[in-house]
Order: sequence, then structure tokens, then C-alpha cells
Amino acid sequence: MAKCPPGVICFENFTFIFVIFALIIIIYFMYSKQNTNEINISSEKTNTIPTTTGLFPRPSYSFSNVQQDVLLNPYSAPLRDERYIQSTDIRGGVPINIGTQSIDTNYRQVGLLKRMNGPEMLLPLMGRPLFVARDKWQYYTMSDKNNAIKLPVSFKSKSCTNEYGCDEISNGDTVYVDGIDAPFQVTLYDNAVMKYIPFI
Repeated sequence: MAKCPPGVICFENFTFIFVIFALIIIIYFMYSKQNTNEINISSEKTNTIPTTTGLFPRPSYSFSNVQQDVLLNPYSAPLRDERYIQSTDIRGGVPINIGTQSIDTNYRQVGLLKRMNGPEMLLPLMGRPLFVARDKWQYYTMSDKNNAIKLPVSFKSKSCTNEYGCDEISNGDTVYVDGIDAPFQVTLYDNAVMKYIPFI
């Protein structure tokens, strides 16, 4: 075995090749990491156009382009949809947290509330059917101030946000909104016309 002269650093062929290979791998990973960061930064700069194509629009925009969104889509007519639309889970697998009596539908704007006493105030009435065979609904409204805080609605001295809901509200009924000391008169939207696909 050959010895290294004093004052000189010697490498074996295998050690030299291993060090060169390790340096190449490190440089490659550093370069690829820097390249992906540049791609992410450039894609963030190009995505400055607002996209609101779902039920959850960006908070800084007060509109939505969802077809039947009465609350946020200015082009959607104020019609009430009373269908029992069940949300489907597209992930597959075993469903969890399924209600035993009620069906889980989304809230939608079904009408508006007008303050009866005091200064004029209009609030959206959000509701969803609770049980299929009974006329029980859950309702709430949103404040026109304070970043649209969701406020519970009471009808016939019963809270409409609990698990049992309350009786279905009709036009002209009087309801109370928690947090506002005044009765509100209900104005419901007209029912939407049922539609079908004629070619199926």
C-alpha cells in the first residue's frame, strides 16, 4: 500500500469518485429547489386575477359566479329552492358522521327580513330544510355590519338554529334576531320552477 508524502493530501480512486458523485447530487438538489421556488413565485405573480368559481369566494370580493347562489351572485334571480339536495362525498370510502333523522343540505337564501320598529334594516334570511317528512327548517341571518356576523333567528319562541329547527316560516311571519332588540317581518322569495333534462 502506497503512503502519502508529508504535506500532501492523497485520495484513493474510490474515495475521489464518491466525493465527486456526492457533490454532483448536492448541487443538483440545490439547483432544483431554487428552480421550483422561482416557478412558485412566478405563478403567484400571474394568478392575480380573482377566481371565484365555487361556493367559497375570496373574502375580498362580494360576488360569486355560482349559478344558483342568490346571496352573492348578482345575476341569480331571488327565487327560493326547497329541494332536499344532499351533498355527496366524492372521496369514497366509508361515510362518517351521518345524521340519523335529518338530511344534511346546504343553507341558501330563502328570503329577507325587514325590521318592524326603529330605523329601516334589511337582512338576508338563510335557511335549509331539516327533515324530509316534516316542515322543520333551520334559519339564520347575517348582520349588515360587523363583517356579516351570522345571527340566530327565533320563531314562536324557539331557536331556529338548534338540532330540532323550528316550524317553516311563511310570508308575513314575525321573527326575532338574537342581538337586535326588534321584531322582523319575513318576506320569502317565490319558489323556483322545477327544471329537468329532457334528453335523459
